Amino acid sequence: MKKNLNRTATLILVGIMSTMVAFTACGKNEKDNTDTVSSSDSVSAADTVSENDVTADADVSEDSEASFVLRNCPVEEYVTLGEYTGLSIEVGEPEIDEAQVEDMVKRAYSSCLEESDGVKDRAVEDGDIANINYVGKMDGVEFDGGSADNYNLEIGSGTFIPGFEEQLIGQMPGETKDITVTFPEEYKSADLAGKDAVFTVTINYILPTDMKDEVVQRLGIDEVSTVDELYDYARNYAETSADSDRENEIQNSILKLVINGSEIKEIPQDMYDYYSLETRKNFTSYAEANGADVEVASQTLYGMGFEEFLEQYTKEATERDLIIQAIANKEGLNCTEADIEVAGFNAGYDDVETFKAENGGDYIYDSITYSKVMDFLKENTEIN
Repeated sequence: MKKNLNRTATLILVGIMSTMVAFTACGKNEKDNTDTVSSSDSVSAADTVSENDVTADADVSEDSEASFVLRNCPVEEYVTLGEYTGLSIEVGEPEIDEAQVEDMVKRAYSSCLEESDGVKDRAVEDGDIANINYVGKMDGVEFDGGSADNYNLEIGSGTFIPGFEEQLIGQMPGETKDITVTFPEEYKSADLAGKDAVFTVTINYILPTDMKDEVVQRLGIDEVSTVDELYDYARNYAETSADSDRENEIQNSILKLVINGSEIKEIPQDMYDYYSLETRKNFTSYAEANGADVEVASQTLYGMGFEEFLEQYTKEATERDLIIQAIANKEGLNCTEADIEVAGFNAGYDDVETFKAENGGDYIYDSITYSKVMDFLKENTEIN
């Protein structure tokens, strides 16, 4: 199924734990290459990719082979605008996922546990979270992504490939044993699909089920020193995230109507090349920063190979931005120097030229223009 790579999809890679940035202060996995044992085909233990923080229209680096300035493009030659005012959309109220709140708290809390906090006097049971080290081998040789130290695995969660978690039940902390598993035939890596592997697994300790305030304090979050305060913090973050998600849904719904009602006659080749190049560079950079292969990351996020994603995204992004610029031109909504000065001041800059130099003048201009157009569209749309 083709996925709609809308404006939200310009935000490509960052860890799921970015949903709780302040929660990661105690993270201590020294070696975590678990994408090849995760049953969900995710990257780095199912925790390192989500749609956030990388824009395809980021400022061009010095070694770019293409360049494009949207505001200088005669977009009217390429776009025939349809109706973009008087629209109507339906968007539900933001909802808080309590399961997500619980998961955020558990992840944050467990990241700060030390071995001395762990349970070591009983065997692993179904439902436990066990802190483990493991090394995966195939035909006696370690393979990429098959090893990790100090990984917190919930037994019975189905996080890892079938048979892995079940074989840890009954193992005592401090014990090391080999388990044999078979990768699913449909596994994402053709080199592993359908093949047997042996994992040497050590149970370091079992995470305690009761939470203590002193562990929460290790997180170092201002005004969070108790378990109850940690739950409140996570819930407040979830509420903010839900509001942000609703805002994204509003923008995406409006854009979909505007784009579907407009006609793109042609995409300028220099624009297409620029967007494609910048998306490739930024996607690759962030994938590598998160220890992920671009193909795995693309499959995880969009259910398609990277080249297919790149082609689809570039087409949708260029069409979207041509339409946005055409509306800006028609309604007098282009970014001004005064807008940039205000943005620079709000970002803590005393000098607008420094603001432009450090953040990319074209990127700032396009971002402000985009925001002004979206504000205009929302003001002229009935949101139910």
